[in-house]
Parts: sequence; structure tokens; C-alpha cells
Amino acid sequence: MTIEEFQAEMARRSANIRTDMGRAITNACMLVQNTAQKGMTDTEIDSSKVYKRRSVSHSPSVDFDYPAVDTGRLRQSITHDVEVNGSETIGRVGTNLEYGLYLEFGTSKMSPRRWLKPSLAINRDKINKLLLNAVKGKDVDIDIGME
Repeated sequence: MTIEEFQAEMARRSANIRTDMGRAITNACMLVQNTAQKGMTDTEIDSSKVYKRRSVSHSPSVDFDYPAVDTGRLRQSITHDVEVNGSETIGRVGTNLEYGLYLEFGTSKMSPRRWLKPSLAINRDKINKLLLNAVKGKDVDIDIGME
């Protein structure tokens, strides 16, 4: 193998890793997004606490659990984005709704109703496997559990 052939092969492998890593990170983000949305749907309600917002009664979730769905606006707003910039690939999962932050971390008047951090933790092993597979050139497709 000549040096030119070697360099061409390394460039090809590098491009494959970037493509596989992008797919792996996209799949990882989708796992976290789906888990967050499902967690909100399946959360336990604290029926001992009921309050009215406008004319609608609302029962919050148990402290530190996923937030309970009221209108579904937060759950529907959760999305992901993957950005490739040269050799760097960044995945983000979140919401553009300000109150998503208050639910995640709590306020002086409310305990956290975590939805993002536990969704990442639940999927940590799958995400690590996806990233390792991308580096090794193995399959990065995964059942992300979308319903």
C-alpha cells in the first residue's frame, strides 16, 4: 500500500466515523426525547395536592418524578437537534418553553419534576453502546421505542 492509498483509506474511514457518529448521536437524542415524553405520560399523580389554574383543576406529579401532563404543551415541545461542525458532533435535547427549566430544577415554591436528567440516565448504557459502535464501525441503528 502506498502512502497515498493509506491516506485515502484513512480519509474514507474518518468520513465513515463522522457519518456513523452523527447517526449514533441522533439516535441517542431520540432515545432521550422519547423517554422524556413517555415519562410525562406515565408519571404518578399526587392526588393529595389539587390546585386550579384558570378554571381547570390540576394534580401535580409526585415530587422529583416526571411532570404530570396538563395541556401536553411541554411534552409536545420536547425535541432534539444534532449539529455537525467539522470533526465535532453535538446533540441536544430540550424544549423552548421556559417552564421546562423550572420543572427540571424546581423553584423556591416547588420541588423539581425532573424530566431531562432521568431520561438521559435511563438511556446511558444504550447511548454508550451507540457511540462505541460508531467508533468501531459497527451498526448504530437501534429501536428507539417510538410509538
